[in-house]
Amino acid sequence: MIRILFATVMLCASLAALAGDVEPPDLTARIAAAERLFALPAYRLLATRQIQEGLKFLPEPQYRKALEALDNPRVVQALRGMIVRSMAHTYSAEEINFLAAFLAAPQARAFVAGLPVFEAQLTRELIAASLTDPTIGEILLGR
Repeated sequence: MIRILFATVMLCASLAALAGDVEPPDLTARIAAAERLFALPAYRLLATRQIQEGLKFLPEPQYRKALEALDNPRVVQALRGMIVRSMAHTYSAEEINFLAAFLAAPQARAFVAGLPVFEAQLTRELIAASLTDPTIGEILLGR
């Protein structure tokens, strides 16, 4: 699994280099801000959930192996580094600090923990709407 993860990281790095990925001028500040996010329990919960959701697109045997690999501290550290770099290349330090302020609130952990419940409720609502309104059903199903 570590070899697959390494190969994936190398492929992504190669593609980014080919695309002419330019480092933002304040990359050091962005990386520091992204690193600080991991001190927040709500962010760790959110990051873990994002990784687990991303793995669901793997075929079943690889999905199980990938989940098992998350028990390996080296894999977790590598993923953390990828998350930090991705955050730093995507968001400004100001945006990351705003996210940190939100996630530091006492309600943030409950909010993040409630996301699966929200998504399940939204799915039920979408299914019900598509069954009762043919127009919504056509839009959602692409027919």
